[in-house]
Amino acid sequence: MGKKIRTYITDQGELKSNKMREWLKSRRTEQLFTARYTSAHIGHIECMHRTLMAKAWTMRIYADCPLYLWDEFYLTAVHLHSKTLTLSLPGGITPSEKYHGHKPNYSYMHEIGCRIFVLIQNKHNPKIFNQSLECI
Repeated sequence: MGKKIRTYITDQGELKSNKMREWLKSRRTEQLFTARYTSAHIGHIECMHRTLMAKAWTMRIYADCPLYLWDEFYLTAVHLHSKTLTLSLPGGITPSEKYHGHKPNYSYMHEIGCRIFVLIQNKHNPKIFNQSLECI
């Protein structure tokens, strides 16, 4: 969007590191921290995180997938959230629509845990071999 982030505010958690501080400094971004054990300072962020965690947890349980896929479910929850109507935006639009200026495309979405086939794109794959892999 052509805008620069000037200040980055986080809690005293895992993003408080020399590596993160140097990365932000290289981009001329100020790093601020909330007071210890006071999540209320960034309450709206904490609330959103809880919402996304609940969505990810529900999807993982429904799909009966292993725990190591947890981060994929969290990213899926974020993606779906951006394409879902929200009361904070007037006019019945999604965050994605507000950001991109057009209605989101839902045609690529499938139910989590459904059977799919992934095309094997190997130029030397003989015709008698499988052309796709079955996945869930």
